[in-house]
Amino acid sequence: KPREWIRGGRDEVKMAAAMASGADDAVSVVFVCSAGSVSGRVAETLARTGQSLAAVVVSETRPGKPLPRPFARLARSGVPVVRADYPADWREIEAALDGIAAGVLLCYGFMRLIPGSFLSRFRHGGVNFHPALLPAYRGPHPTRCLVADGQVEARGGLTLHTMTEGFDEGAILAWARFLPQDYLCARRFEDVLVSTMGTMIREVLPLHCRGLVAARRQEGSAGGWAFYHPRSVIATSAWRA
Repeated sequence: KPREWIRGGRDEVKMAAAMASGADDAVSVVFVCSAGSVSGRVAETLARTGQSLAAVVVSETRPGKPLPRPFARLARSGVPVVRADYPADWREIEAALDGIAAGVLLCYGFMRLIPGSFLSRFRHGGVNFHPALLPAYRGPHPTRCLVADGQVEARGGLTLHTMTEGFDEGAILAWARFLPQDYLCARRFEDVLVSTMGTMIREVLPLHCRGLVAARRQEGSAGGWAFYHPRSVIATSAWRA
């Protein structure tokens, strides 16, 4: 029977033991992402968690420039790495992935709408990591926006949700609430984010693909789009007063 996977804090996981018995099943994944450091760490995490990384589609890489090191390492190991231009040419991407079979698309930070025709090539569709507690702060730059709004304690965290042809509108598979101190330093935030993604990849993604996670529609009055604050940043330990 499908059940909800909800994490109230980093040390509190509400998950039935019966569900965990299926969490070790390998899932074949195409990872669609930006070229940032978080995406690179998540791509390498996929291999370490025992999932089958069928291919990576990465955006924000300049033509003619070398791939960022994590993606270059994956390419050398035999994982197909496809560059996505802006605007993305989905026919070209599909051609590059021809012959590659995967059960699910996993997305983070791609910043482009993925058409339903592309999502439909995966048996279990697509799922996306959104670094806020949906339905709050849909859209780009949610972390920057919720910090600027003083909503870290109320809305700070990570959501794994199913993908539709709209931005951040799909049903919620899992969420994890972060602590206010996780936002005090960029490196700490990234570490917590990547670690939590790894947990969801390991524990939730295989169960979703087996139909054992009850997805929840996004409801309530907390919904809304992120309002971009271009001067809002997360402090780093290298800064001086």
